[in-house]
Amino acid sequence: MKKLILLLTFSFISLTYFAQQNTTGGERSRTIDSLLSVLKTAKQDTSKVNTLNALCERLWQTGDYEQAKKQADDAFTLAQKLISSPIDAIAKAGKKGKASSYNNIGNIYYSQGNYPEALKNYFASLKIREAIGDKKGIAASNGNIGSIYAKQGNDTEALKNYFAGLKIREEIGDKRGIASSYINLGSIHIKLKKLIEAQKYYENALVLSTEIGSKESIKESYSGLTLLDSTQGNFKAAYEHHKLYIVYRDSLVNEETKEKTIQSQMGYDFEKKEALTKAAQDKKDALAATEIKKQQIIRYAVSGILVMVILFAFFLYNRFRLIRKQKFIIERQKHLVEEKHKEITDSINYAERIQRSLLASKELLDENLNRGHAERVSASHEALDPLISGQSDDNYFIFFKPIDIVSGDFYWASKLSNNQFALITADSTGHGVPGAIMSILNIACLNEAIKEG
Repeated sequence: MKKLILLLTFSFISLTYFAQQNTTGGERSRTIDSLLSVLKTAKQDTSKVNTLNALCERLWQTGDYEQAKKQADDAFTLAQKLISSPIDAIAKAGKKGKASSYNNIGNIYYSQGNYPEALKNYFASLKIREAIGDKKGIAASNGNIGSIYAKQGNDTEALKNYFAGLKIREEIGDKRGIASSYINLGSIHIKLKKLIEAQKYYENALVLSTEIGSKESIKESYSGLTLLDSTQGNFKAAYEHHKLYIVYRDSLVNEETKEKTIQSQMGYDFEKKEALTKAAQDKKDALAATEIKKQQIIRYAVSGILVMVILFAFFLYNRFRLIRKQKFIIERQKHLVEEKHKEITDSINYAERIQRSLLASKELLDENLNRGHAERVSASHEALDPLISGQSDDNYFIFFKPIDIVSGDFYWASKLSNNQFALITADSTGHGVPGAIMSILNIACLNEAIKEG
């Protein structure tokens, strides 16, 4: 009979809990919408990390574990970037945000029943919080780890972590946290059938919660006392405690509903004001655009020269906008293009020097064409007009004007083995570099032919 009544008590508590969750579901949904709105304009700083973690917690409470995990991962990634900041305060805030992300991920795995992964993330959070000296966070992590061990039936480790968290909370004077630790210890002592100790912890939690005015902790204390009384077979006390639990539960729901209503109204007012501001700005932009169009029509009506100047200025303006948008790409490519251009130009210029060194020399031409008279022969492909050299009594001149820096045209001369003088002007296949390569091959072939007789 006692077991049946105990089962009914548990069922009643569970039903009231789920009723509370359904009541607050709408408020949570509005909070999620509000946080998502904040994220749209949030900068990549610690505030965004905190917002992502808060959004993760809300999504976790609604049971949307997939989206909650995504927000926790995003918070983790951003926090990791902030940790590398040279500013100590930002780096520390990044570590704190990373610890919160680990804790939120642990909560998700806890709710999914994946206790090993939950424990892994809770320990990761604890390690960071110990490193940065976040005592309040350390105590919270100890409490979460204790809850996992309690779920796994490792009551010894559960008590160890619950007591560790309680000790820290007593050191820092965290009364709200102390009350939470008392409630956890009461729960584990009921499980261990140490009902006297359990009652002591729940009563201490109730006293402390009442002192600080924490209705949430008062509610949980009465819930624990209800379970304790039912376990002891004191169903009258269990009923009385459960009625008090309902009172505080409903009070919390009403307060939260009122708060969310105010927040929703504020959000509505803000969105309305923002919409009006946007409409006013759009109107100003439209008027400005109309005025600009009129000014353009007036400018196009001026004389031909002025129109050309305006068109040129308009072209430059558009080019400036395009260059500004592509500035990064252009600057990145500019250096590479300049280097490649210099390499190619230097190579071609060097090829020109090589090609010219293979042409008939001044000494050879003077010796065989000027019959001993001093001559002055030069050729330059850079001249704008053909270069004609020599004095009035010159016996020869050279006209050499390649289209490109190097070319397939060349002139060649050599003294033959029979003491005759040979002079050749030739045009190789191709222009530019290909032609120059052919001219060098042709000169080489001529020189080889002379050597072989």
